[in-house]
Amino acid sequence: MDKLLDEFMKHKPTRSLNTNKQYCHRIQKIVKEHDNNVEILDDFEELKQYLKIYKSTTRSNILTALIDYHQMKNSDPDLIELLQSEFSATSEIYKNKMKSGIFLESQKENAISFNHLSGYMDLLDNIIYENKYVLNFNTFPAIDYLNLRLLIRLLVVHPSRNEYSTLKLIKNKVYDKLVPESFDWHQNYVVWVGRPKKYYLHIGCYKTYSHYGLKRFEITDKKLILYLDQLRKINGIGPLFKLSSGDPMNNNTMSQLLIKYSKKHLGKSISSTMIYKCLINDLSCKYQLALENEDIENIKLYKGQLEDFAKARGHTLQTQQVIYFKE
Repeated sequence: MDKLLDEFMKHKPTRSLNTNKQYCHRIQKIVKEHDNNVEILDDFEELKQYLKIYKSTTRSNILTALIDYHQMKNSDPDLIELLQSEFSATSEIYKNKMKSGIFLESQKENAISFNHLSGYMDLLDNIIYENKYVLNFNTFPAIDYLNLRLLIRLLVVHPSRNEYSTLKLIKNKVYDKLVPESFDWHQNYVVWVGRPKKYYLHIGCYKTYSHYGLKRFEITDKKLILYLDQLRKINGIGPLFKLSSGDPMNNNTMSQLLIKYSKKHLGKSISSTMIYKCLINDLSCKYQLALENEDIENIKLYKGQLEDFAKARGHTLQTQQVIYFKE
């Protein structure tokens, strides 16, 4: 994997490390599932058959990796064109579903309202308080709940994807020494400044970095600052999120954590994407109501929040409203 990952990194040096890792994983998965026969990557008909078992979103992701792989390898232009055509058709399926408000059954079952999400956040607060998990963080499942509470608050206040799993806590004096566009620059940090401005986010490794560049946000939410203070005192400088095993969190373990406890307490599999859809739907409904009522102040308020969320997530406002808002 290291060799292939290195090739992807050299091919697209401005793309996030996590994205390159995902591309690498998708390519290697195809080869592994075909008895480690790398020639499968050049067989369009076999690839089409392989892709049929996946849903449109997963097919699109795999095709994106395949196209990039063959462009990197300077493969047969006809093969690349066929893959691009397949990707375009697959993307149209997804866009049509989103446009018409059609969700997969799993998405329907796991949809959550903002009020429901708020209640879940309050529940986590109560569980942590009643069990004194801040004081007894070395006992299981205390660290799970402390991680989960901070993760969800981050995703609500500064919406993003699973790259928050890789956040590292560093001091401002260390951050000031980072060289722009260096390897260390293209990482994800919570920078601890101290009073009066305590923390800010530096997100330099995420899916759409090549289009939108560095994301940097000052953290002003009081609860978020409190939760960061508590976890900083537990874990110190370094990986912000550590599992009960002591290992740093990653994208997969973050997803598992979110899903495990949302299933336990809500009976739903709540991901970072579902949290985002919940936020956008709530805000968009308020914005639409403000438009209907010609409420100028709230029109400005909600549109501003929607723009901020699109920026935090790393895409345009138009993309956000088309994909994540269902009337």
